[in-house]
Amino acid sequence: MYELDNRKDQVMTVYKLALANLVMWTRDHYFPQTYAHATWGRLSPFFQLPGVVTVDRSTVSVTFRPFNDRQLNEDLTILCERVNKGVPHLPDGRRLLFQGVSLLQDCTSRVRFSSFALAGRSSHEYEAAPRQLLLNVCRQVKSPHWS
Repeated sequence: MYELDNRKDQVMTVYKLALANLVMWTRDHYFPQTYAHATWGRLSPFFQLPGVVTVDRSTVSVTFRPFNDRQLNEDLTILCERVNKGVPHLPDGRRLLFQGVSLLQDCTSRVRFSSFALAGRSSHEYEAAPRQLLLNVCRQVKSPHWS
């Protein structure tokens, strides 16, 4: 007979429970009311959303990439506003800022730096172009980085 050593299982169970409690606390305090009874399956896209972290002396800014779904982007905007309204600070005293990027901003930043999209045009032409032109370009460009 072998003796079972379940100490690691107990530690992992404690970590899983702590993570679940943290996610549910975040849901209750920052997510829109429509997420009041949301489970991990519905919340996980927000916690897995890619983005960019910018650090300076007084702030840490987290900029999220947009979803491909309008409703999720609206919910992300509300989430960011609620987090920022709470004025969270990191343990070292720096302010934590959340912001979502609109689909248009994300698309134009990709177009501006894409040599395929510029195809003989200067980046100034795209930066000065009206929004409708940018939307049309975004619809035509097929970037492998878009999910």
